[in-house]
Amino acid sequence: PADSLSGLERATRALKAAFMTIVSVRRTDQPTATLLTGEAEELLNQSFQLELQMARLALLRADARAFRAAIAAARGKLEKHFDTTAPAVREALSVLDELVAAPMPESLPDISASLTELLRVKERESRS
Repeated sequence: PADSLSGLERATRALKAAFMTIVSVRRTDQPTATLLTGEAEELLNQSFQLELQMARLALLRADARAFRAAIAAARGKLEKHFDTTAPAVREALSVLDELVAAPMPESLPDISASLTELLRVKERESRS
């Protein structure tokens, strides 16, 4: 049958065979991961760090809702952009889950009395 093909048909068949050895097409149910440029990766890392900073600030303000939202956003970034089978990523996800589950204090303790007492002691020492 190869003798009955024209030169163009043989060339086309040879190109197709060569192409098939280079490229493989597979059907998958999972979305493919996109490769990030160095700049995009840096922006993603900074965005993740900002979510953690927002969680920290919310915690300092005793704002449970904002804290949980920031932790959820950080968790979402990890799940979407990082390899969740990697041990470090699994550990980070576990820590974020623990943080979300931790009880939030109703209010922060008042430490102004300590400062007042320290200022009074310092003033007494300066008089002596």
